[in-house]
Amino acid sequence: MSPRSSSGSRTKSKTGCRTCKIRKIKCDELMPECRRCTSTGRKCDGYGIWGGVGRGGVTSSGTTDGYLDGRTAGVGGAGPYTDQHRHRPLPSSKNDHQAITSRTQLYLSPYSHPRTFSVYPANLLDADEKSHLEWFWCRTSKKLQGAFFSHAGNAVLFQASASELAVTHAMLALCAVHKGADTSIHLRHEESFALVQYNKAIKYLRPRLMAANDRMALRLSLISCIAFVQLEFFRGHYQMARSHLEHGLRMLDGFRLHALAESSSGKQHSRSFVDQWILRSFRGLYLQSTLFGQPPRRPWVVTEDPKHITEIATFSSTHQAREYMEHLLLRICRMNKAHSEQQYSTSPQSNGVCAAECLSKQDLQHHILCWKSVHDETLAQFRSTMNGLELFAHRLLDVYHTMAAIMVDTLFEPDETRFDRHTHHFVSIVQQTLGVRNMALTSGVRQKFFGSEEGLSHSIADLGTMAPLIYVALKCRVRCLRRQAIQLIAETPRKEGIWDASLVAQIANKVMDLEEAAAEADTQSLDGSDDDLLIVPDLPYEQIQPLPLTGVPAPSASRRVEGVEVLLPDGPWDGAILRCRYQDSPQCDTYLIERLPIAP
Repeated sequence: MSPRSSSGSRTKSKTGCRTCKIRKIKCDELMPECRRCTSTGRKCDGYGIWGGVGRGGVTSSGTTDGYLDGRTAGVGGAGPYTDQHRHRPLPSSKNDHQAITSRTQLYLSPYSHPRTFSVYPANLLDADEKSHLEWFWCRTSKKLQGAFFSHAGNAVLFQASASELAVTHAMLALCAVHKGADTSIHLRHEESFALVQYNKAIKYLRPRLMAANDRMALRLSLISCIAFVQLEFFRGHYQMARSHLEHGLRMLDGFRLHALAESSSGKQHSRSFVDQWILRSFRGLYLQSTLFGQPPRRPWVVTEDPKHITEIATFSSTHQAREYMEHLLLRICRMNKAHSEQQYSTSPQSNGVCAAECLSKQDLQHHILCWKSVHDETLAQFRSTMNGLELFAHRLLDVYHTMAAIMVDTLFEPDETRFDRHTHHFVSIVQQTLGVRNMALTSGVRQKFFGSEEGLSHSIADLGTMAPLIYVALKCRVRCLRRQAIQLIAETPRKEGIWDASLVAQIANKVMDLEEAAAEADTQSLDGSDDDLLIVPDLPYEQIQPLPLTGVPAPSASRRVEGVEVLLPDGPWDGAILRCRYQDSPQCDTYLIERLPIAP
C-alpha cells in the first residue's frame, strides 16, 4: 500500500468539475453541482462544454447547465475499426420515456464508457413534448443521419438537448417536421407543434447569441443552427434554410478566432470532438447546397488540416473516408466555379485554361486516385470486421468517387460532348446505386440499426444517392440511363437534406425534355426505342456487370444544356425557377417548375 499523498502532491482531477480541477483535488462528480464545492461555499464551474450552476445557476435559457465533454476522442482517434465502430442503437422500450425524463442518465461515449450528466427537470416539458422527445431519440435521431449514423454524434445532441432547452425545442421541432417530410399533406397537428417548438427554441437561444465571446454559447448556437437548417430543408423553406446556413458559417468564424487567439498566446490548440462534429455537420450541409447549385455566399474557409491523402494507408472509419471525399468535392466545385466566372467575364485573360489550372486539375486527379487506393485497401483489410451499416456507407462513398472522377476529368473543357466519353462511368453510378439500394432492402441493415420503420419518414438529413443520380440525369445523354436515373430518384418520395426527390426528378425531366425536343431528328429516332435499349439490371452489387451501350443516339451537341441554375422556393407549394443555358448560346431560358404533390 502506498502512503497517502500530501495535499501538495495531489493529482489533478481529469473527470471532475472545473473548480476541482483547478484546486487539483478529487471531485465527487455529483450533479448538477459538486458537493466538494458547495459544502465549502465555492461556486461549482460545471462539467464541460456547457459550464455549471456556479457560472450562473439556472441559465438565462431556463435550464441547468450540464455535462457535455468536449474532449471526447474524435472519429478515427482509436485506430481502424475499433470500439467506436462496434456500437449498436439502444432498443426501443417502455423504459425509454422514463430514461429521457429522469434526473440523471447514462450515454454512450465513443468508447462505451458510461458517464452521468444532469437533465433538466421533467416538468419543464408537457406530455406532448415528452412524447415527441421520446420519438426523436428512439426513432428520428437515428434515421436523420442515414448511412453515417454515429453514436458519438448522437451523444453530442443528447447531451446538448438534455442540458439546454434551446436545443431541446429545436430537436422537437425537427422531429415533428421530419414525421411528415415524405408526404405532400403536412399533418396539421405536427405542423402546429413544430412552429411552437421552433419559436420556443429561438426564444431560449437569444440570450446565448448575446454572449459573443463565450465558446460554450457558440457551440450551443451552432448545434441549434444545424437543426434549424435541417428543419427548413424538410419544410421546403429553402431560402430560410440558406439564411440559417449563412449565419452558421458566420458563427464558425468564431472558431477560427478562438483558435488564432490560443495560438498567438502560445497555447496548443486541439479541436474537441464536439467541435469536430459541428464542423463535420456544417461541411456536409455546405456540400449538399453546393452540389445542388446553391453554394452559400460565404466560402468554406475553415482550416481543418487533415493528413495528406498520400500519408495514410487506410481510413480509420467511414467518417474519415467521407471527410477526404468531401474535401475533394469542395475543391472540384470551387475550381469549376472560378473557371466558369472567368470564362464569362469580360477580362482579356478570360479565354483559355491557364497552366495553374492544369496543374490543379492534375493534382486533383492524383488525389482521387489515391482516395480510391486507400479506400480499396481499407475494405480489403477491414471488411470482415465491419458491420452492415459501415459497408453500406463505404459503398455509397464509392458512388461519390465515380461522380468525382467524371467531374475532375471534364474540368475546364468547353464542349458538353466531353461527357460522352464517360458513359461507362454513368453506367457504374446507376449500377452502384442499384447495388446499395438492394443492400439496404435485402440485408436487413435498416431494420438492424434503425429499428422498425413503421410510421417513420424515409427522409434523411444527410447525403444519399440523389446527388450522383441527378448528375447522371443532367450530364449523361444516353436516354435509357438518364431515364433510369430519374426513375430511381422519383420512385421513393423522400428528401435527402436539400434534395427533394419530387422536385429533383421534375428538374431532370424538364432538362431531358428540352434537349430531346430541341434535337427533333434525334427525338424521332429515339421514339419507341426504349424497349430495345438495355436497362441496368436490379441485381446485388457483386453480380452487376458492365453493359454494352453502342448505337444509342444522343441529343444534338449544339442544343445541349450546359448550365442549370435553380432558384429554390421558400415554401412547400411554391414553384422553383429553372434557368437553362445552352452550349452555343449565352442567353438563358427560364422555366417555372410547378410542385407536384406526393401521394401520402
